[in-house]
Amino acid sequence: MKRLFYSLPCIAMVLCMVGCKNEDDILGEEPQTVKTPTEGSVVISELLKNGQVIEQSMDSLVNMGNEENPALFYINLSHTVNGVEIQADKSNNTGVFNTVTREELEEFIPLYAQAQSITSSTTLSEEEKATAYKDLADFTKEKDLDVALLVHIVRDNPQLLQPTLECGKIIPVKKPDDIYPTLPSFPDDLLPYIPFVHSENGDIQDSILDCVILKRDGLKLPFHIVDVDDDEAKPEPDPYNKNTYVSYINKNDDDSRNYYETKEFKSPTYACRYGCKGSPMVYTEFYIQGWYNSKHKKDKEEILYVPYLKTMINTVHVGTSMKLEGEVTYSQPKIRNTPNGKYAVIGGGEVEIKYGDSWLVKRVGKLKFTIDGETGFQEDSWNSDL
Repeated sequence: MKRLFYSLPCIAMVLCMVGCKNEDDILGEEPQTVKTPTEGSVVISELLKNGQVIEQSMDSLVNMGNEENPALFYINLSHTVNGVEIQADKSNNTGVFNTVTREELEEFIPLYAQAQSITSSTTLSEEEKATAYKDLADFTKEKDLDVALLVHIVRDNPQLLQPTLECGKIIPVKKPDDIYPTLPSFPDDLLPYIPFVHSENGDIQDSILDCVILKRDGLKLPFHIVDVDDDEAKPEPDPYNKNTYVSYINKNDDDSRNYYETKEFKSPTYACRYGCKGSPMVYTEFYIQGWYNSKHKKDKEEILYVPYLKTMINTVHVGTSMKLEGEVTYSQPKIRNTPNGKYAVIGGGEVEIKYGDSWLVKRVGKLKFTIDGETGFQEDSWNSDL
């Protein structure tokens, strides 16, 4: 898979956002003056689909140190998926938000204190505990690490704590299916047309797949992210991704006039938001749109292509000192046989949004989806990291 990136710099674009129109909308809809969270503040992180909250986390900003060594951490108060509270130790498997409870943090801090040579004992004095929390807060801020993720990873794999402290980067244990192939470059010159040839057993699926390609029309999501080394080749900024798309088409022909019976699809609208009650500070809203069921005039077999696929960004609001960035990954094409003897091209991808503030909260919204040449858009997951 080929990763194509975009970023939304933390600038004071807008200090508030328009929320969804739920009667129980905690973050609020009306513009509010945004204030930096302070000790005791409760922040809310949410994933939404068509205006409905899918996953929500409420966290309180707590000083786990003391007056001499203040160490602020967000302690989870509530974490729900589809309105159902989830267990803290299941958060990584059920939802995409990493949250940490006071109990989890208290269990972690003696391990951290020992690893950092703050103490040699598993039982910490109040002074040692405050020192350890202050050190942890400074370390994770300096290295831009998610405290909750660090706690969860070390809980499941204690051997990762020392390497993390040494290199300043969490390196989780990866499974084999986390490694993806690299998408080859699309040639500048289109290859000559090669007709499909039946094999002796009549199976032409492999030869069909060989003639289908994912063509990248320079997918550039917001703000000067390019796929070339030459600075002079950079396009003009495209803040709302209006001018770019990808295609799953016959690799020998990218002329849209040679495709017919095309249908359109549009996914639900997905949103990520973050803020305090009545003061939303980060908001982004997007959806996937495109064409499918498209046939090519010269094909000897009936193949259903996806000639146009696009991640559309509706709205972006980023308050001062807040963070919002993301990436889109598109998969290489596959082919499936349909029940009526046709061949459907299958593509898809993953949209990952990282958001929160610039120091403590790091939230992730991850949409995984499939596009089928016969059936169009299918959401694989939105509130799950599986």
